[in-house]
Amino acid sequence: FAEKTDLQQLETQLNSYPFFGGRSVVCITDPVLLNPPQRESAKKGTPKRGKKVAPPRREDLPPQERLQQILSDVPDFGTAVIQTDKMDGRRPLTKFLKQNACYVACDPITAKYLPAWLQKEAARYGGRFTPEAVGAILEYVETADKEPPLLILKGEVEKISLFAGERKEWTEADVTALFAGLPEAGNFAMGKAVGAKSGRDLLLLLGDQRKRKVSPVLILAKLTAGLRNLVRVKEAAPLFPGPALAKKIGKSPFVVNMWKRDGAHYTAQQLTRALWELDRLTEDITLGRAGDVEQQYRRLEEILIVLCA
Repeated sequence: FAEKTDLQQLETQLNSYPFFGGRSVVCITDPVLLNPPQRESAKKGTPKRGKKVAPPRREDLPPQERLQQILSDVPDFGTAVIQTDKMDGRRPLTKFLKQNACYVACDPITAKYLPAWLQKEAARYGGRFTPEAVGAILEYVETADKEPPLLILKGEVEKISLFAGERKEWTEADVTALFAGLPEAGNFAMGKAVGAKSGRDLLLLLGDQRKRKVSPVLILAKLTAGLRNLVRVKEAAPLFPGPALAKKIGKSPFVVNMWKRDGAHYTAQQLTRALWELDRLTEDITLGRAGDVEQQYRRLEEILIVLCA
C-alpha cells in the first residue's frame, strides 16, 4: 500500500488467511497515511449536560486512528510491515507502534562511522582493510553522494575478498583496482590527482572523460566542490587546531586531515583563482557563452594547467 490507501482493503487483506497456508504480509509505505499534514485545530462544541454523545463510527475516524485500530488486532498469521522516511513521535500512532510493535529506526551511516562499518564487512570474509585502503574508500565516498552508497560498497567488499584470495590484508592497491569501474570513479581519480597536484595525471583523466562524452558541467561541479573543501580547511585550520577542526567542518578527522594535506600543495591565492575561473566557466556554459563542448574542455584544461603549474 504505497499511496491512496484503502483502509478497508488493507484490513481485509491483513485478515485473509493465505490460500496455501503460511503467513500474509502487508507492506505499508503510504507517506500521506503515515505522515499526514498537521490539521488545523477544529473548534468542537461542548455537549449539553446530561446529553449522551454517540461514539463516532469507525468509518468517520481519521485515517491514522483507523489504521491504529486495524493494527491493534492483527491475527497470528498476519504481519504488517511499515516503512517510512520519518514518523512524528508526538502522534498516537507512533507511540502505539513503539509500545506494541518492533519499532526500528534505521539512521543512515555517515562517513564518520564508515571506517568501522567497512572493517566489520571485511571481517565477514575473514579480512581487514589497511588504513590506506580505508582512506582510499573515504576519498571515493567524498566524490559520491552525501550519504555513503552502502549497497555499492557492500558488493565491492565481497569483490575485494575474491580478488585478494588467501591474502587477508586488503590494501589501497586492491581498492584502486576494483573501484575503477564504479560510478563517480572518474571524479574519484581526478580528485586524487588534484590533491597530489599532478597536472599530467589530471589532463590524462580529463581526456578520458572527454572520450566518454561526460558533460563538462558535471566535471566542473565536482572539481569546484573539491577545491572549496580545500579552501575551507585551509582557512579554518589556523583558528581550529586538532579535533576542533573536524568538528567545525562537520567531517571525519581522516577526511579533514586528507583535505589539509592536499591543500598544503597550493597557496590560498591559487585555489581562490581556480575557483573563480571554474565558476566563470560554469556561468558561461549556462548562458551559452562558452562555445561548443570542445571549447569548454579546452578552457577547463587551461584552468587546470595553471592550477597545477
